[in-house]
Amino acid sequence: MLLEIKNELLYHICLYKGFTLEVNKEYNTNNFPSRTYSECKVNKKEIESGFEAYRSNYCPNLPSREKTFYVCKKKDVDIWLKELNTSRGLYKIFKVSCSGNIFWADSLYFKDGDKIKYWEGYNPTEGGVIEGLFIGAYKVLEECTYNPEFHPPK
Repeated sequence: MLLEIKNELLYHICLYKGFTLEVNKEYNTNNFPSRTYSECKVNKKEIESGFEAYRSNYCPNLPSREKTFYVCKKKDVDIWLKELNTSRGLYKIFKVSCSGNIFWADSLYFKDGDKIKYWEGYNPTEGGVIEGLFIGAYKVLEECTYNPEFHPPK
């Protein structure tokens, strides 16, 4: 289900060298280029293509993974750092204020290739690794990479 949010505090973990955010700057996903996944493993690109084809055919009202800003809630930052399996220095964590629309999904269904369950959204009773596909305007409030609240993966 696509939800409307206003000034919701969320977090973005940035892994791409060529992509950076500036604190106190406002952004909008309408100005994002589509992701090409050119720097990803081949199977990631194939999986993304399959998920996008399913979305456009069966739930076109939901946001495209290729054109959204990925976010998570504060409680999930450590889970995502572990899931992304990256080391400190290779990522940045940003606290952002988001206003627009968001779709919450369990990324475990993405990893398992279950397009149907992924696009059904997040069921809070099932747990999971929750990601938000956000579309709209957001402001970068602070960089939190070295905030002691967040712990790098071990």
